[in-house]
Amino acid sequence: MTPQEQQAAQAIAAQVAHAEHAHQEPSFIWKYVFSTDHKMIGLQYLFTSLIFLLIGFGMALLIRTQLAWPGQPIPVIGALLPQFLAPGGIILLEFYNQLGAMH
Repeated sequence: MTPQEQQAAQAIAAQVAHAEHAHQEPSFIWKYVFSTDHKMIGLQYLFTSLIFLLIGFGMALLIRTQLAWPGQPIPVIGALLPQFLAPGGIILLEFYNQLGAMH
């Protein structure tokens, strides 16, 4: 291989390396959180609204359960609630009002 061919091959290799470096796939955070692409923003809106829908649904279930059986411990979920909000699984009046306001 002549020196000119070697130099041309090195130049091509450098261009390929630069092209590979310049077109790297963005990280998860840059692709899904800081995106300005309208399709990605639509997906962000969709998933955020679904999460808030589930949170509101859970609050509504707590409110309805307390209304159906006042003063009774809430089955299953009552044990998961903090003691200062629902001692023994029974929702305090203050927490009930907070649930209504947040829902």
